[in-house]
Amino acid sequence: MMARFRKCGCDYDLCEQHFGALSEAEQSCYKRMEVSEEEAEEPNPFLCEEGGSCYEKSMIRQVRDMLEARGDIVTQVLVQPRKADLAGALRKHFEVNADKVAGLFYIGHGGASGRWELNEQEESFGWDELVEVGFMKLRQGLLILDSCYSAVTAMQAVQACKLKVESGEGTAPALAICAASNKPQKNYSVDWVLDVCPQHRVVASGSPDDHSVCVVVENLKTSHDDYDPFYFFFAETVEEGLYVI
Repeated sequence: MMARFRKCGCDYDLCEQHFGALSEAEQSCYKRMEVSEEEAEEPNPFLCEEGGSCYEKSMIRQVRDMLEARGDIVTQVLVQPRKADLAGALRKHFEVNADKVAGLFYIGHGGASGRWELNEQEESFGWDELVEVGFMKLRQGLLILDSCYSAVTAMQAVQACKLKVESGEGTAPALAICAASNKPQKNYSVDWVLDVCPQHRVVASGSPDDHSVCVVVENLKTSHDDYDPFYFFFAETVEEGLYVI
């Protein structure tokens, strides 16, 4: 049986079984709504779907809707993929978008090393695998990483691209990364993403130091105390048309 709840200004249709499995602290974040029969029949973008966690599906839909509203094209959604499936999908994604701006959004578990903990089979994925499947072919990579220690992954990416350029080994893609935290997160939701990423910002012509390597790291502020997100920007040369996020 489904019930409708409100949390942080968004409506969720959650099955009673899932809601009952939440902790008391998590349940206290939701306000149960009275819904008429007519309203219950209306389509809700945050609907529990058979075959997956209704809460996870809700978060995916919120971010997908936000990305599409700001002009991004979401080409594929993978839920708890096996490592080989994720690698194959990303390899194709980066090949199709070689020398273009492209990116990915990850929400899930993360370890202290920055690696993503993908599934119940204890498979993980990290920066080394992103390089292996072709991330460095992009003109710019846009990453939104919502996991514990995701800022560790972001710093690994910035340091690797910066080292490649400064060592003379070749060019590296520009980076714009929003990462949830450099430590364990207090809450499992996408509220901070909706706070800081609702629209694109681009590098303006005439930006300072537009002929040198640029690295920016910023500790972002949100309206939620449960998150400590970081923003990272890297560019070999700051040029018009790059995205700040």
